[in-house]
Amino acid sequence: MTASNRLIKPSERLDVQTTRDKRPRSWDELCGSLTSRLRDGMTASSLAPYGWLALLILTNAIVSMLSSAHDAAQRGEPYDLRRPAYFEMTGGLCALLLLPALRRAVDWLARCRGWLRRLAVASLIASLYSIAHIAILIPIRKATFGIVGGTYRFDWLSQGPYDFRREIVAAMVLGGAFWLFDRKKPEPGVSTGAEPLPEADPRLWLRDGTTAVRIDPRAIVTVSSAGNYVEFSLVDKTYLIRGTLAAEEARLRPFGLRRVHRTRLVNLNRVAAIEPRSGGDFILRMENGESISGSRRYREAVQRMTAPAG
Repeated sequence: MTASNRLIKPSERLDVQTTRDKRPRSWDELCGSLTSRLRDGMTASSLAPYGWLALLILTNAIVSMLSSAHDAAQRGEPYDLRRPAYFEMTGGLCALLLLPALRRAVDWLARCRGWLRRLAVASLIASLYSIAHIAILIPIRKATFGIVGGTYRFDWLSQGPYDFRREIVAAMVLGGAFWLFDRKKPEPGVSTGAEPLPEADPRLWLRDGTTAVRIDPRAIVTVSSAGNYVEFSLVDKTYLIRGTLAAEEARLRPFGLRRVHRTRLVNLNRVAAIEPRSGGDFILRMENGESISGSRRYREAVQRMTAPAG
């Protein structure tokens, strides 16, 4: 057996997972860019926003803690960091717990069309975040106060509106940060939905370890995620290499391949027909007769193909 056969594996291997979009799931649309790579391993780019926002929350808690202690000393009270540290850290903990849900909501907001609708959805998200933050925070403080033999009281009439306004601002700051982190670069507005091949040598190398195979990217029909591997389906053969679909998506974009499903890229230059389905999903009929299921989340990639020129 040659090194090529060992490292660039045929897709018929039984110990490799099949492409996942052959098993449709009702919750597919809930797995957007922020979670779509969790099955194949978290990436630094998907986790980076949480790290930066955790640092922001911690910095704000420290500044607020020191300010509260200083203000108390100015009023003639003892300079004590324990009480403000407790309140700031419990508030920061609740904010950290809500970050994944907030990011999902911002991802939903990004798909809304029209400024009025976006404004309404943003207001709803901020309000729900504030209510959830307070609803989680109060039991945590009551429980921790009870452990040390104390009592925590929360007056909804006097403290509720103040905390609600403060968390509205926090939701706007954190949500705006997620919006900037996850904002996608606009695709070139070409009527065919695919970009011309580079003028240089269009051949593409598929590498797995020390072995590499050269292919013509124009012959690619689909590229699919298969567990820890990526399956390249060409007109006349298939290749299975270790890697992630996200990395291949960026590399194959200049050759006209676009994501049409959470686990599949399609060469738009080889699409023969597009058939819409209920709910915004669609079916792509390829030149080789294959039918590809497309998710409504990625329908804009193929809408450009049928858009009028200009």
